[in-house]
Amino acid sequence: MTHDSESLSNQPTQLTELQSGAALFIWTLRQWVSAARAKVCIHTALDERYRAESCPDGVALADELFCILSAAAIRPVNILCHHANYISPDEERLVLVLQALERKELEKAQAELTSIISWPLNRTFCRTANEYVKSINQAKLSCVGIRKLRVV
Repeated sequence: MTHDSESLSNQPTQLTELQSGAALFIWTLRQWVSAARAKVCIHTALDERYRAESCPDGVALADELFCILSAAAIRPVNILCHHANYISPDEERLVLVLQALERKELEKAQAELTSIISWPLNRTFCRTANEYVKSINQAKLSCVGIRKLRVV
């Protein structure tokens, strides 16, 4: 997974390359879109997984994030179906936002988001995303790091 906007990969990032927090975020985003389309209660679709991850606050924060995203996007945002084993460039950009926030790089997070959300709501999205990151970090989940590397 890349770590800056200039180097978004031409090769799709595989879900297995994401840290646990980033993978949970992508799963949540895809489930949220599917539930919204099917007119299913978002909390019903997400609660069990977040309870299992010891992160019950994550559902409400994710719902708020994705409501902001759906209302404030300046262009269509490409979210893949939940069966896809890789992430779209838009999903990758959103993960980059979470990674920057986890590293306490607010300006970088806001810059990553400018191609998706206009400035006034960009800050609102980042504020809620920061709370989401804190919530998943408390559950010992992270968005930062590369899972392809391991000590042998």
